[in-house]
Amino acid sequence: MEGVRDMSKLALVNDDQVGAFVQQLRLWRIQRRPGQSLYHEGDPAEFVYRVDKGWVRLLLDGEDGLRRIFAFVGPGDYFGANLQERDCTAEACTDLQLTVIPVAGLLRIGRTDPVALLELFEACTKHYRERVEVGRGQPSAAEKLRAFIARMGERITSGGRSGICLPFSQVNLANYLGVAPETLCRAAVQLCERGELARHGRRLWIGGCPPPRQKTGKQAKELGACDAAHAW
Repeated sequence: MEGVRDMSKLALVNDDQVGAFVQQLRLWRIQRRPGQSLYHEGDPAEFVYRVDKGWVRLLLDGEDGLRRIFAFVGPGDYFGANLQERDCTAEACTDLQLTVIPVAGLLRIGRTDPVALLELFEACTKHYRERVEVGRGQPSAAEKLRAFIARMGERITSGGRSGICLPFSQVNLANYLGVAPETLCRAAVQLCERGELARHGRRLWIGGCPPPRQKTGKQAKELGACDAAHAW
């Protein structure tokens, strides 16, 4: 497997029951670049994945031939728990580091710890439940964006501030929310005018926070790289 090294002794980020459960197996770590595929809909389901760094987009092919993003999977998340065939396509949104967990091994050790196995599968399916909530009671693009920013704000921080640099392009986020990129841009402007968001360059800031002081040196380069990769 390309870019793989033995991670049998890998310490997962969260020391919870699921993490302890999967550490009984021989694990691998792989890396992917933005746009690279992990698997396609219909592929054999041989592995479950845990995101260590970066973000993954999960896609479905519509009857109209268009690909639709139904979930973003980020650091600490598990995904890909299918017993036979893949039910969607998974691609890297950003530079990506993943832990690979063999399904056959999970089923084997799951015989002695079925509760932990069920919890792992539950963790892998939360993205489907979140997808149902995207359009529920949120008819406008601004309301969809507001709810999405609220969820992401709980996961992404920026040096302890409330500002966040979204790890997705405008096109990807518009696809996920089910609106046109131009509609999404107008929605962001509306929330900025209401004081719910603030924009500083290509960065979105929650709650109308003032932009940070000008950074220099390494910090400025890091922010610039983020801005260039995820333009808004």
